[in-house]
Amino acid sequence: MAKGKYRNRNAQKEVDAPNEQPIQAMSESKKDTLLDEMARLDFENQMAHEQAGKEAPTYGFWGWVYRMQQKYGNRPLHGVNKKKYILLAIFTGWCGGHRFYEKRYMLAAFYLLFFWTLIPLTMVVIDLMIVLPKQADADGTIEL
Repeated sequence: MAKGKYRNRNAQKEVDAPNEQPIQAMSESKKDTLLDEMARLDFENQMAHEQAGKEAPTYGFWGWVYRMQQKYGNRPLHGVNKKKYILLAIFTGWCGGHRFYEKRYMLAAFYLLFFWTLIPLTMVVIDLMIVLPKQADADGTIEL
């Protein structure tokens, strides 16, 4: 039997959370809902810190995603010639040639740095799947 302050702590825990279940016992849909809610609240917390002029605390995966979205998410779109972009992607995509043409130098450097791993090659295929269905304007340019 607990004595003194420990007895009171245990009694308070039982009163505060009588119906809570551990996260392992939750269904997958309830876990997903809980994680989505946690991510939303974390983003709101970080935005409130920034609006107050403070450094937003970032931690874990969501903090990193938030930082990257704030830094690179609102980049200006560049108009590129669709035919040139496709040809560059096919012939120099493995080393980021189409990304240099698009003026996305950091991503192009990533392609160039990891060309030997075949990761850029798979990314080129995804880039082509994004670009091919886009409609070019009268000059043949598309916004990327």
